[in-house]
Amino acid sequence: MHVDKQRHPTKFKHSIQGFTWKEKTYMKRTALIHPFLFTLTSVLFLYLPASALISPSQMVRPIIWLCICLYLLFYPAYKITKNWDWAGIVLTIFVFGFYCEETVFIILFFSSASLIILWLLYLRLRRKKGEVKETTFLLNLLSAALLLSGTLKLLSLLAHIPGSYYQKI
Repeated sequence: MHVDKQRHPTKFKHSIQGFTWKEKTYMKRTALIHPFLFTLTSVLFLYLPASALISPSQMVRPIIWLCICLYLLFYPAYKITKNWDWAGIVLTIFVFGFYCEETVFIILFFSSASLIILWLLYLRLRRKKGEVKETTFLLNLLSAALLLSGTLKLLSLLAHIPGSYYQKI
């Protein structure tokens, strides 16, 4: 699609960098996904050992409160970093430090760090420069994969527990 420089100077400026204005807004939103996914993952991994004792509906309240707390920290993190990607990374570190128990922290931190280090090594071998957006994408991918694996594990555990058991507690 041809963009006229005289009619749409800002759209042309953004399309030269590789992104149109809508794509930049979309990228800003995706930079904020992984802190929420890691929050869900931390609550899920905390719930797994207690799944035989506590109803799955008991996870809703902690998830809501932790997500509200995280949401309230978005704007201050953006004001400090002046970049939505870095704000998401800072909030992910916050989630790792404050929302996770020790074993979950170790799993999340080392899987994230090793994935980012492997990606940087790959870029170094290819003689390319890494960007923060790529790190954000990797964190989104990792958080979604961990959330999916935890959900599958929880479903396999809950399959052996009858629903009437939770109603009696």
